[in-house]
Amino acid sequence: MRAKRLTTALLLVLGYQIAVGYQATRKVPDGTLVGSIAYVDEAEKEFLGDASHVTVILEHKGQTVRLVSDEAGNYVVDLSNGTYCLKSAVSKTLQPLEFSSSQHKCFKIRVGKSTRFDVMLLKSN
Repeated sequence: MRAKRLTTALLLVLGYQIAVGYQATRKVPDGTLVGSIAYVDEAEKEFLGDASHVTVILEHKGQTVRLVSDEAGNYVVDLSNGTYCLKSAVSKTLQPLEFSSSQHKCFKIRVGKSTRFDVMLLKSN
């Protein structure tokens, strides 16, 4: 009986240590990035439409991060804190897309904050 209690207590302590260790090593995102991706007319400065299912590639500390827009051109993604910069974009058919010349190129994610960053693309012919 005593051995059974000792085994049960040992298993509980071991389980607790595993759970605490998992919580300590789990990567928790620092902030949230929200935005929309749209096509614009560079010359007329007009909105042409939502850019659905577009993939935008960001760069952060030498790593790449993919943003994929939904049907309405929106996206939401949790990211670690730091500065991210636009690298490239492709359509759902993998055609390269060009950013508007007035597009901001970089943004910062801050701990516990939501950051809005909208992407303006030129419509390819």
